[in-house]
Amino acid sequence: IEYWPLNPLEISHNYLKKQFISSKDIRFDIKINEDLRTIKPSGGVSFYISSEHLGVKFPEQDSELLVPVRLKNPTSLLIARLDIYSPVDTSLKVSYNNRLPTKWTEERFFTDYIKRLFKLGIPESKHLVREESFEVKLKGGRDTYYISIDAENLVGPLKLQLTPGTTEYKIFDFEIRNIPYPHQRDNTP
Repeated sequence: IEYWPLNPLEISHNYLKKQFISSKDIRFDIKINEDLRTIKPSGGVSFYISSEHLGVKFPEQDSELLVPVRLKNPTSLLIARLDIYSPVDTSLKVSYNNRLPTKWTEERFFTDYIKRLFKLGIPESKHLVREESFEVKLKGGRDTYYISIDAENLVGPLKLQLTPGTTEYKIFDFEIRNIPYPHQRDNTP
């Protein structure tokens, strides 16, 4: 039986760290200048880049950082490593969109075949887009977290939100790697 570590509250689980380290399929790395420049602020987020970290503030409830993930092929499981300093205990919300097939993805009628063959009419969408999100608690101080993201058919960027206010967070490292299927859950602590 194969298990997926889909519970995002299991941050920093030893299994996630091992899987992250074993993967060489990097989808985003804040230490690569090309990736760093693709981060987009939204909702009044302010950030600056120093030689050691990314300083960021989330002033409003809807403030977020949009982090694009390189999509080479469909994703199995993303694991993000986040090395962050927060002066207080905080909350991190991660949101993203997954594309899911609809029940109409297969041709079921002869008319579907004819429409496709002769390119008649506008084809109906064969997919739905569903937003997924979860929230995890982060401890005050500097720590490294490993967070699983179930993004099998990711559409668009990841959206990161930290507790809004005047708090400045320092992100020293943020890297996302893809873990291909199959993988198994290790229940060791």
